[in-house]
Amino acid sequence: MRAFHRWLFFAGLLSSFTLVAQAQETAAILGRVRLIDGTPPPDRIMVTLETRGLVVQNSFTDNQGQFSFSYLIANPYHVKVEVEGYQPVRETVVVNPAISPTFQVRIQLTPIVRTSAAEKNRPPNDLGGNPYLISAADYRKKYPPEAVKAFEKGVEAEQRRQPDEAIKHYKKAISIEPAFYPALNNLGSLYLSENKTKEAEEQFEKVIQLSPNDAQGYFNLGHVFCLTARYADAERSVAEGLKRLPDAAMGHFLMGYLYIRTGYLDEAEKRLRWTLQLDPLLSKARIEMANLHMQRQQPEKAIAELKLFIEKYPGDPMLPQVKKLLAKLESQKAEGK
Repeated sequence: MRAFHRWLFFAGLLSSFTLVAQAQETAAILGRVRLIDGTPPPDRIMVTLETRGLVVQNSFTDNQGQFSFSYLIANPYHVKVEVEGYQPVRETVVVNPAISPTFQVRIQLTPIVRTSAAEKNRPPNDLGGNPYLISAADYRKKYPPEAVKAFEKGVEAEQRRQPDEAIKHYKKAISIEPAFYPALNNLGSLYLSENKTKEAEEQFEKVIQLSPNDAQGYFNLGHVFCLTARYADAERSVAEGLKRLPDAAMGHFLMGYLYIRTGYLDEAEKRLRWTLQLDPLLSKARIEMANLHMQRQQPEKAIAELKLFIEKYPGDPMLPQVKKLLAKLESQKAEGK
């Protein structure tokens, strides 16, 4: 079975910035999923929306294959679909509420044709898979219907920006089926967003026990360790995740973050540069590069990184903080400090 996990926002992870929610214009992405013959999928599937390498929202398709994401600020987004038996899809949508209140995307699922005997016999959940999403039919086969129903209500509540309601539904799903690890993971994510690190850690540890081959659980637990400054534990956890998903941009970003805090600056730079190669839209890696250069007493390079941030991520929510820091560094440079 392929299990759904959502990535966490790293809002508390960056020491130099505080991400402050502000009232902004928002827009929506409206989409639909179709099979190659033009018909909607026979089962509801989960669609993931990412920006800067982090999951923003998740949505289920309806019986017509339609889905939507709401309350989106100006940003480039990736709409991702991964379903067993079909080629993965990653569509980019550049949202700008000043241009339009809605943006549309159409996803076509193309079956994977396996030719060799090894490919035909490959198990669907082999090590190194990247299960961002599952077909609802898959987890309905494994978990009790009432648990699945509660889980889906939790996901929908998160889409409506109702975390308390989502927590209630995830807890219900877990009370019905304690081994329902997608619900455990999402519950941990919500706890972490509320800075309840102890509660989040408990959930992610359970996720790893139940699904030891799933990389996201290790990254999420490593995130908790980062926030609580347990860097040795964080390094072990993130390394375990990278064993299972070697090309995970967030895994390498976390390693870069850790190595900066523990003084391994050369290794940190390698990890952050690799992060940006894997996912050029992961803007926080650019900020950490600037942080690294500041630790090396290289303000000119830090200024260059911040300027690149402003050029490449004009819609990023952290843009005001980055501009403020850039102005400060340029002022200090002019004063010869």
